[in-house]
Amino acid sequence: MNAITRWLVPPVFEGDEEKTRRAKLVNMIAISCIAFALVVMLGALLGGKTPISTLIIDLVACGLILQILRWLRSGRVTLARVGIVIVGLVYLTGVTASLGTIRTPTAAIFVFWVLMTGLLFDLRGIVLGTIAASLAVWGLIVAENAGSLRQPYYGVGLTQWITLTALFGFTSGLTYYIIQGTTRALSRAEKEVAERKQAEQALLSSKKQYDDLVSKIPFGTYILRSKQDGSFALVYVSPKAAELFNASEQSLLADATVVFQTIHPDDRDTFVKLNQEGIEQLRVFEWSGRTQSEGKVKFLRIESSPDRQANGDVLWHGIVEDITERRRLEDEVRQLAFHDTVTNLPNRRLLLDHLNQAMAASKRSGRYCALIFLDLDNFKLLNDTHGHEAGDLLLIEVTRRLTNSVREVDTVSRFGGDEFAVLLSDLNGDRVGSAKEVQIVAEKIRVKLAEPYLLAIRHEGNTVTTVEHRCSASIGAVVFMNHECSQDDILRRADTAMYQAKDAGRNTVVFHQATDEV
Repeated sequence: MNAITRWLVPPVFEGDEEKTRRAKLVNMIAISCIAFALVVMLGALLGGKTPISTLIIDLVACGLILQILRWLRSGRVTLARVGIVIVGLVYLTGVTASLGTIRTPTAAIFVFWVLMTGLLFDLRGIVLGTIAASLAVWGLIVAENAGSLRQPYYGVGLTQWITLTALFGFTSGLTYYIIQGTTRALSRAEKEVAERKQAEQALLSSKKQYDDLVSKIPFGTYILRSKQDGSFALVYVSPKAAELFNASEQSLLADATVVFQTIHPDDRDTFVKLNQEGIEQLRVFEWSGRTQSEGKVKFLRIESSPDRQANGDVLWHGIVEDITERRRLEDEVRQLAFHDTVTNLPNRRLLLDHLNQAMAASKRSGRYCALIFLDLDNFKLLNDTHGHEAGDLLLIEVTRRLTNSVREVDTVSRFGGDEFAVLLSDLNGDRVGSAKEVQIVAEKIRVKLAEPYLLAIRHEGNTVTTVEHRCSASIGAVVFMNHECSQDDILRRADTAMYQAKDAGRNTVVFHQATDEV
């Protein structure tokens, strides 16, 4: 009994009222559809004239709806909404086709399927549902007139009576739900309007001058009161602050936790921790992080300072600033500073940083690392023949092949021009074993890069020319551990090995063989 009750009760998603509302609607529709299908199946069994294929479709539909309920309870509400719409249309079309005629009571349920789609997806659902139902019915009419459906049974009896009765119940239930939903929505709206007017009247005279002042500054302001019992509430929120939190002033004044709900889940713990420490230690609160509302993410900076009152309460005078654009520019600068603009790979500067980290890590782990340099053969010929766009396309494809040839922990870098570097970390604890690993990787890279390239070059007028290009690579490698030699020595040895590969005829792999190698 408890299991059945759990299936009937819709899931609740704390902190996401809209998702909970949608889940409740999908749950109601799903349970109603299962009940309707079972009643119709009962009528079919009692009447004895319904084709067995129709009963099979009913059972399959019930099974699919149960799966939809599982999706719903696992939090995949959107998938459940889409799924129940698709299952409903396929079910109605299949049942009508199995009965052999569009003149059955089942066909009338297309109307309620359109209403259900509208409830789930609003105006978009009504429009798309109307089109889909119209096409399905037209297809059934064409199939029936062409004689493609089975010979229908036109007799009436217990089956039709039960089906129509179930349809009446489904109709009345849907109508009741719509009326109740409308009534609740109107009631909530009236309550919100009344509360808003009351708050506006209470605050209008006292905050007008302050609003005129803060409207001239580019950030939001607020005042939060924290009490000795641990409770807190906002006593003032500027229009700009409310805008940054994507909430109304009234909702923030009524419930300060609305702010917490807008904080991005990944940044919420830090925000709560800093907030609690600020209140407990009575020190300045400073936080920068992400907020999320209606699918939009932005970066805010919040800062407030405490002001203890005579009654023990603390007023926190704070500012809220949108730093999204600043963060975007910082990220762009960082991207340009450490990544190649064509391939988006780490550039020389970032590779050197990773190399330094790899050297330190190998000292701790006792495992070897390796640096591979490679130079593309015939790259200049491609640039001279087909232009720099073709060269860029080749570099991008080389990047894809390189990254697919190594592990995620390894670093692939564009060192400049047609030169690339691959940093392999955490290899074997034995030099010979590590060298074998590097040989395998380097040979894999050599083979991949030697495969033909098909480059789609776009010209003016949107015309596209496909060029086949063959490009091998000269590859040099060096194995090293910790700080047995300098970073410059490692780079020089890898570079020397690469040029030895060029001198050896290109399209080959050469390891650095100096007597004092790392």
